[in-house]
Amino acid sequence: MFASHYKLDNLLVFVDNNNLQIDGAVSDVMSPYPIDEKFAAFGLFVQTVDGHDFDAIDAAVKRAEQEKGRPSAIVLKTVKGKGVSFMENQVGWHGKAPQRGTVPHRDGRAHRGAARRGGRMMADVVKIATRDSYGNAVTALAAEHDDILVLDADLAGATKTAIFKKAYLDRHINCGIAEADLIGVSAGLSTMGFVPFCSSFAMFAAGRAYEQVRNTVGYPHLNVKICATHGGISVGEDGASTSAAKTSRSCARSPAWSCSPRRTMWKRAPPSKRGL
Repeated sequence: MFASHYKLDNLLVFVDNNNLQIDGAVSDVMSPYPIDEKFAAFGLFVQTVDGHDFDAIDAAVKRAEQEKGRPSAIVLKTVKGKGVSFMENQVGWHGKAPQRGTVPHRDGRAHRGAARRGGRMMADVVKIATRDSYGNAVTALAAEHDDILVLDADLAGATKTAIFKKAYLDRHINCGIAEADLIGVSAGLSTMGFVPFCSSFAMFAAGRAYEQVRNTVGYPHLNVKICATHGGISVGEDGASTSAAKTSRSCARSPAWSCSPRRTMWKRAPPSKRGL
């Protein structure tokens, strides 16, 4: 909107459209289509090309350079993981690195082996992540409290709300990649007598959605449970943009909130009449 208003014809936007996001096909999770028409509605000159065809991309760039008085956008239709047999067009490879035993050789055999630590085989060490415990716990709570709803932002597999979704599909809401909307919807549901548990990475819950957490939930003292995973620097392959070393402190300063940083789990302090 800004670029169109100021006629920034030297601005060119590339949009990678591979139709996949973390929780599945974008058309199923939160459809953005028609992408080209939406960019055009904001005043951009739009072209759609095969994102794997370099000649087509080059031609589209040259055509965009000729457009005067408005910015341009090129929508690249791509296939995620193209050329890698076990990754191509498959959900589940976002922020995830191949592990030993999962990468096939050219002859079809898999790499073998396991890492060692302190003389023990890591395969012998059983760990239970706090996010797994959260997914199991909120699912167990839902069996006793029919007012519990769980909301996520395209991270159900990572935050483990997929456990809840499998048991209570009609009580799970995926808001897509929109954390501010996630908090806003949760706030609205809480005013209708529901107890929403909204889940995302700590960086997004306390970073992207901080204003909504502060104004929409904190000041009205709404009973919203914000359950944030992947705090600190524990996100691994997801990268620096999802590291959240300072999120606990920002939430702790929010009005009328209690913070449990060891579990990276924030919640509204006053309990509801039903004890949640």
